[in-house]
Amino acid sequence: MAQAGAVGDVVIVDTANLPTKPVFPNRLLVVASSLMLGLFLGLGTAIGRRTFFEGIEDPEVLDRVLGLPVHAVIPHSERQGRIERGRLALVPGEPQLLVAQGFSDDAASEGLRSLRTSLQLILPKGGPHILCLTSLGPGEGKSFIASNLSYLFSQSGQRVLLVDADLRRGHLHKVFGLERGRGLAEALMGKAAVEDLIHNVGSLSLAVLTTGTLPDDAADLLLASDLAPVMAKLGALYDLVIVEVPPILAVSDAFVLARHATLCLLLLKYGQHSERQVELAQKRFERHNIVLAGSVLNDVSLAAQRYAYHQYGYRYHYQYSRGAQREGEGASRTFWQRAKSILWKRWRS
Repeated sequence: MAQAGAVGDVVIVDTANLPTKPVFPNRLLVVASSLMLGLFLGLGTAIGRRTFFEGIEDPEVLDRVLGLPVHAVIPHSERQGRIERGRLALVPGEPQLLVAQGFSDDAASEGLRSLRTSLQLILPKGGPHILCLTSLGPGEGKSFIASNLSYLFSQSGQRVLLVDADLRRGHLHKVFGLERGRGLAEALMGKAAVEDLIHNVGSLSLAVLTTGTLPDDAADLLLASDLAPVMAKLGALYDLVIVEVPPILAVSDAFVLARHATLCLLLLKYGQHSERQVELAQKRFERHNIVLAGSVLNDVSLAAQRYAYHQYGYRYHYQYSRGAQREGEGASRTFWQRAKSILWKRWRS
């Protein structure tokens, strides 16, 4: 009992103070760490992508290294994406959905006009004029380029025919609000005269020849049919015939059709293909005795375009004036655009 009742010798010197701030998380440390981690992950992803897949992003590579002239660079069009999603109607009550038709100030429209001018300069004098447009793979914008380019040529006073020669997955008829119906396939089978299968498109001054009924074997149909008279007749009926053909690295149909073309253009998507793939395509064209007139670089991001411009120390900004704007006001840049340009130059220096 004496031991249990002994008084302890522990003395409280001072009471502990409760903390006023949490020890963790430290907001400043978390934000700084997240920024650094995001920066390193972004740089690592970019370096890895450039290391393992070097997609062509510079037109100089096509022209200087591969010897393939680039006739035009088509920027990415946000409006085209909205059109394809059905959120933007160009002409009320009409099915035509063309950026070049409704938005002449769009960057893609300007690129397409540059392509039209370049082609007008290289097309030989006298006819027929048959332009073949192909690509390395699917989903690279052949229908977009072909339809808008046809419209622009038709607006210059020429009689233009757009032919959907992709007898496997052609869908140009949807762009112009047409049914697939009878078309090129029926002409090749000898079931109808090709001039009776051509559709005049609404208010547009151009005509369209659809694929017709998709055959079971498109390659056999193209090889077995007498394609030359059909293409010659189309060339005689119109000032310019633009033919969209399947991708050349996927199927062999493009080479059969390209033999009957006056010019053949290769469409390349920005950052999508390596130099090796383009060289392979060039060798295949040479093997079939088909001369490529050049290429078109499509879907180029505006950010990449600005970067390329700043590498040479300049940037063009030229737009149409609207309404009551003062003369030259369309070419002026807004405050934020000038600020971004100054910051970009300082960062580059």
